[in-house]
Amino acid sequence: MSNVLKKISFSFPAVAVFAICVFLDKTGGITACFISAVLHECGHLLAMEISGYPAEKIKIRIFGGEIVKKNQIAKPLSSELLIIYGGIISNLLFAIVFGFINIYFDNNFLYVLCFSNIGIGLFNLLPASTLDGGVGLSLVLSHFFGEKAAGNVITVLTILLLIPIFTAGFLVLFNSPYNFSLLFIGIYLTLSLFVKNNKAL
Repeated sequence: MSNVLKKISFSFPAVAVFAICVFLDKTGGITACFISAVLHECGHLLAMEISGYPAEKIKIRIFGGEIVKKNQIAKPLSSELLIIYGGIISNLLFAIVFGFINIYFDNNFLYVLCFSNIGIGLFNLLPASTLDGGVGLSLVLSHFFGEKAAGNVITVLTILLLIPIFTAGFLVLFNSPYNFSLLFIGIYLTLSLFVKNNKAL
């Protein structure tokens, strides 16, 4: 685990945002999400180490992490899937750990950490473009049906997910003014879909 931690670096904006969150985040929700995102990226790194395809380093940025790989050699499907879903597995395991610790210490921040890990883990499990769930499903579909068919399926699934997300986002905004969380998720997935399609052209 120490080898994994040595490979992690933080961008200045990410550190600045984290520092601001610590001072201004009264509920602890944003700070917990930031910590959960770091744990998610650590899960990917650890999975790469376990699979025998270690990364050179990982850069934590404001909107996620960038894994710098040593090489791009082909890996077995099982290893690829372990690496892809390593972040989700990490979040869910830490959610269980924080949940059990919270039972004994009854600390509100541990409670928030538990559910932020569950939230980030389940969100990344969605079969949408750029999310771990979508990347993993695309890999499996590509293995059996080819990259073009896999890309088409993921694009359709992403669009189908955007409809309820935007609908729920507007309903939440209507009932809870200034709550843009679901709308931001919808915008993020929409932009990721456009970026992916533009790269494919």
